[in-house]
Amino acid sequence: MNNHSNEENTDNSSDKKKSPAFKVLESNAEKFLMVWWYGALAKAERRNTQPKVHVAFRELLEDYTPTDNFIFIDANMTDLVSWPIGTVWHHERLVDYLPLEIREFDIDHTDFKHTYIQTYKRDEKTGKIDHFFSDRNKFYINPGQRENCISFSLKDQEYKELLVPCFEFLVRGYGLSTELPRILTTYDEAERHERLYTPHPEEENTWTILIGDSLTSDDHVFIAYYKYSEYTQDAVRILFSSIAKHDDFTQRNHIY
Repeated sequence: MNNHSNEENTDNSSDKKKSPAFKVLESNAEKFLMVWWYGALAKAERRNTQPKVHVAFRELLEDYTPTDNFIFIDANMTDLVSWPIGTVWHHERLVDYLPLEIREFDIDHTDFKHTYIQTYKRDEKTGKIDHFFSDRNKFYINPGQRENCISFSLKDQEYKELLVPCFEFLVRGYGLSTELPRILTTYDEAERHERLYTPHPEEENTWTILIGDSLTSDDHVFIAYYKYSEYTQDAVRILFSSIAKHDDFTQRNHIY
């Protein structure tokens, strides 16, 4: 789902506003760049500030033929909403969506069965990142590894597995505002409660919420589940603790 928050950038006129987040690629403005992948999580610069995500841009030729040149930047978690995978940027502006093939798959949500795997890794010595292993046997499914994709089994005749980048799922699956993923990845449990919803009289046997400031009505389903579902609360705790356990603010290494 393309949840693009800065819609004014779809216009290619000269007086159009530049995406503030995209100014970090100003030195590569002459290139055609496609948002290719969301990589590792970088440690925040200080406490109670949102973490940054390693975003991979792939350079394209003018006819959109992919090259082997990748550019990596650290982007705020909230920037990912403006940078859907598959979008093409030039002169710091969104100019197109790559015409990728769209397919729909049925996933069994009965028990929401899924696994986490590592589909890319970073060489600690060279710093290079190995993306998209061609051999399925090279995928990492070791719990000790830092997984970065969710894997769903499919009953499709042609495809047997669906891989979704964890950050893609977080930014586009948990809610529709930029504020929700920021809150979930930035604040501890007490602070999360204060920011996600406001205390109010509750009704018996009814889920009722009053969402917090900066959130939108489109976030209410997830927030309701967070408030009343232990499963959702545990999932958010795991999400935050996976960041906090690497919370050494004297070093800003990427978390892979």
